[in-house]
Amino acid sequence: MTHDDAIAGNLAALGARQTVFRDGKRVISNGCFPPPLPAILQEIATTVLQRQLCFHAGDSHLALVVSERRLMSLVSASSDLAEAQPLIGTALSHDQPEVLEAVAAAMVRLAQMEQPVLVETGFAAAAADSGLGSLGLPLTMLEEIMDLDPAEQERPMAFFIDASAELYAACLLHSGGAWMGAAADQAVLTELQQIAEVQWERFQASFAKHAGPLETPRLVSLGPVLEGGLCVSVVWAGGECALFAHSRDDLAALHGMWQRVFTL
Repeated sequence: MTHDDAIAGNLAALGARQTVFRDGKRVISNGCFPPPLPAILQEIATTVLQRQLCFHAGDSHLALVVSERRLMSLVSASSDLAEAQPLIGTALSHDQPEVLEAVAAAMVRLAQMEQPVLVETGFAAAAADSGLGSLGLPLTMLEEIMDLDPAEQERPMAFFIDASAELYAACLLHSGGAWMGAAADQAVLTELQQIAEVQWERFQASFAKHAGPLETPRLVSLGPVLEGGLCVSVVWAGGECALFAHSRDDLAALHGMWQRVFTL
């Protein structure tokens, strides 16, 4: 990746970011989506100038000095992140494999708290231990050891469809100008396809008129419109649309999952 490509990617990520604050800290993951670990790494990736980033999840925290996609030093960590304790106050370097593994393990542990992940950003202290003279840990090395590919991060809609798999009988997704469906009962999927073919333009017009841009997440229930009393719900997000056939009893759980995925 060239320097210009990195800057362009950072600007795109910043422009797409939904900004929500809690107790003065910015929420970067609700604990479900975006997945916490990629969200932490994305925050590091978009930090160009040297800054101190303090990540919080519940009562746990990890504070790092970051610059140009590198972790320069570890400032502080909560006591439950045992892997990070020996590194507090030290400059980080990529030529120490045990340091790389310890930082990665601490980040993974923080991301597994099943809590919203928040970040505080501040100026790095101009001290000898701030990592100014160190080579730092490149973000790419952390991604490799964590087996993460930033180019393969899930779309919110795909994540929602997978996370809700137990809550619907059939799903029909409109993405990239085409419909894609999956169902245990082909007859239910056929009914969904018929609704989509007849109502698609109406869905688009109504959504644009009453709900705003197609990128804005929305869930609309059409009620029990299928045979057997199955309900249909329509979900919009990121320019994609999905129709779900589900029982009336699963509507509350489907809406709850929608809130977990699409709201910070």
